[in-house]
Amino acid sequence: MATQHPDSTIRISCRDEVLEAIEAHLKYKCDEIMIDYEGKLTPYHQVEWVVEKAVEYNVSVGEKFLLTPRVPRDDLEDVGRHIMSLVGSVLANLRAYRMGLEPPVRYVIIPMTEDVQDAVRVQRRLMKLERLLCEEAGYPVDQRLVVVPLVETLERQVHADAVVEAFHNALVREASLFIDTVRVFLGKSDSALKGGHIASTLSLKIAISRLARWSEERMIGVKIILGMGKPPFRGHFAPHNTEAWVREWSSHSTVTVQSALRYDTDYNDYIKLISRVLERQGSKPSIMEVDLESHVKKIILEASELYRRNLSGVLPFIGKLFNVVPSTRERVPHSGYGRQVDGKRLPRAIRFTAALYSAGIPPTVLDLEYIARADSKKLEAILETYPGLVSDLGFDLSFFNEEIAMHYMPKDKVRRITEAVRIVSRELGVDAHVEVGEEYWRHANRLARVDSEDEAKNLVILLAKERGFLG
Repeated sequence: MATQHPDSTIRISCRDEVLEAIEAHLKYKCDEIMIDYEGKLTPYHQVEWVVEKAVEYNVSVGEKFLLTPRVPRDDLEDVGRHIMSLVGSVLANLRAYRMGLEPPVRYVIIPMTEDVQDAVRVQRRLMKLERLLCEEAGYPVDQRLVVVPLVETLERQVHADAVVEAFHNALVREASLFIDTVRVFLGKSDSALKGGHIASTLSLKIAISRLARWSEERMIGVKIILGMGKPPFRGHFAPHNTEAWVREWSSHSTVTVQSALRYDTDYNDYIKLISRVLERQGSKPSIMEVDLESHVKKIILEASELYRRNLSGVLPFIGKLFNVVPSTRERVPHSGYGRQVDGKRLPRAIRFTAALYSAGIPPTVLDLEYIARADSKKLEAILETYPGLVSDLGFDLSFFNEEIAMHYMPKDKVRRITEAVRIVSRELGVDAHVEVGEEYWRHANRLARVDSEDEAKNLVILLAKERGFLG
């Protein structure tokens, strides 16, 4: 699934996104395109425009080319934007119908699903709009669009089976919608932003395990969309991590191919990654033993608590960097999507990740202290559940720089992180395996001292190009 995430160094306007969708299919081998309205200035008719452009390029609309909007939350953005994005989804199917094509829109993603009733409310609204628009246009309602809940907090992910159970039952009870396969979107970024890298990775492992068990018990299919980006903090879906990622995450049915993976990656390396992922995609997930799951849940609570404490110590010192991370997509100026941890407002995950890398503090190091302190039993449970930890840290420790970090944070806080890095590197045998050139650190040093906001933004992009992602 190609997405419109602002995680690349290339700026893409809403106008460019129509042709971008076609390129994602023809060049980057994606058979599904997320048309993203969440906090973005995406035109309501973009889905229709993509259908029209696809026909120009002889793309098989509705067969091997699906469009899946992620619509705004009606309680976090203007309700009018929410409704118009749903209308645009239905109109795209009507446009395809008039052209004699299969419907390209089968699903609509609802972000930040905390309460399944939010998703069910949108499902009912979607069915009403579909019925109304089809009747007014004189077309049969033969394709019901189905809502996909996006589950992106630790608390919901460790109970993903309960979320899906409640959602499925509510669809039947309240929307009279009977489906034999539930599609659910599991996101890495927001759970990492709020709870840290270790906790968010483990929570996804539990989510996948629980959904597999639920599917077997209920004899209802579950198809997982796995939302992951290039940096380890956001999933480490990158060519240099191909084999570790495939071993870790192959039980998904769909994975997001975000902007940085397409535009900040050597094309041949990209194709090798996608080919390898397709070989293993849909592998049978392993189901955790009850005792191991219980142990891992305790680790999630402890690791996330330590991460939040460390985060609170970092935020006051690197906050100025958040404002100089450029946005590479057109965003809504003000929306309610800002995240909070312990009452402190955070930027979105991509901006947060970009700022920390630019400060020489990759975000995965904020919970390394937990690994450094962990006893053998906890460490064994972590590595059994999450064997890719060493690969993730090997990448990120290459971009940790104590000297740069001290430009932003008090020495005692940086030294505490450095000590955790030293212990974990020794105990787990982690080697910083990326060659980071001196020019990268010159740019980082310059960024720490520069006063001009425009120059700071340019330096953030230069650093991102070297890493292969913005955030």
